[in-house]
Amino acid sequence: MNLMRMNDRRRSYFIEVMKHSSIREAAYHLNTAASVITRQLDRLEEEIGAALFHRRSYGIIPTEAAHRLLDYYRTCQIAAERFQEDLQGELHGTVHVAMTEGYVTPLAAKVIPAFSAAHPGVDLQLFVLTANSVISEIQGERAHIGLSYNPPDLPDLQICASASRPVMLCVSPHHPLASLTSPISLRDVLPHRFAIMPEPYGLGQLIQAVALSEGVRLAPFLTTNSVAITKAFALSGTGCAFLPRTAITEEANSGKLVALPLANPLFEQAQMKILIKENRPLPRAAQAFLEFIKERAGIFADASRAPA
Repeated sequence: MNLMRMNDRRRSYFIEVMKHSSIREAAYHLNTAASVITRQLDRLEEEIGAALFHRRSYGIIPTEAAHRLLDYYRTCQIAAERFQEDLQGELHGTVHVAMTEGYVTPLAAKVIPAFSAAHPGVDLQLFVLTANSVISEIQGERAHIGLSYNPPDLPDLQICASASRPVMLCVSPHHPLASLTSPISLRDVLPHRFAIMPEPYGLGQLIQAVALSEGVRLAPFLTTNSVAITKAFALSGTGCAFLPRTAITEEANSGKLVALPLANPLFEQAQMKILIKENRPLPRAAQAFLEFIKERAGIFADASRAPA
């Protein structure tokens, strides 16, 4: 069959089903009946001469043909976007970014205003998610760019830039641990109230990995997915908090918080990273925004980089 002449509606139904891994979810988001999508998928399979999904009692599983067809669609979409940009001379389109909370301030203050002024024809969609969700958005190609704290190295992800951001123990100057001069172990922290991020977040995963390596059972007083709440907890003197040094720069410089080094080398190795999908060409607008992040966010200027 000629893929270039494929029915647009079938293509949109197929992409939405692949996005949600569910016909029912796709129907909900497209505001149509699941039976309509099922019929269109059946016709699509007839047209290409291959099964796209394995039907199971618990749902559907995409076949290899489905993944290859999705790659083809996305390659065509990117080529069309680049062709339009070349014709118009200016960048256009929408850039989708998935990021963890630590990137909010540098992007809002340093990147977005400059990028908007340079490329007024580009729209941005930025969503703050957990580290796990950032990876999922990149792997599912729902986001062009992922910004995460200490994500794992995975074969289908490409690291475009990384910057060292060690985890510190943050306490008020009056906290009993503030006077310690040697690096602090997790066991030193256990007698005190402390706050951590939950495991779906990169920082939470790191703390749990250190606890496992040291054979320590954590019993946090406060578990929150908010850096602001974690910081406020330490500022109040109620307890201590695990945060990157950069998250408390202002408070540390003013003497309101003390950032204490932690003994386990895993804390020292923590990094902020820019991620994209391996072997996925970025539209020119997304590539331009990626370069703005590298150059203007104040995170990766002097950090290690890999070609995007």
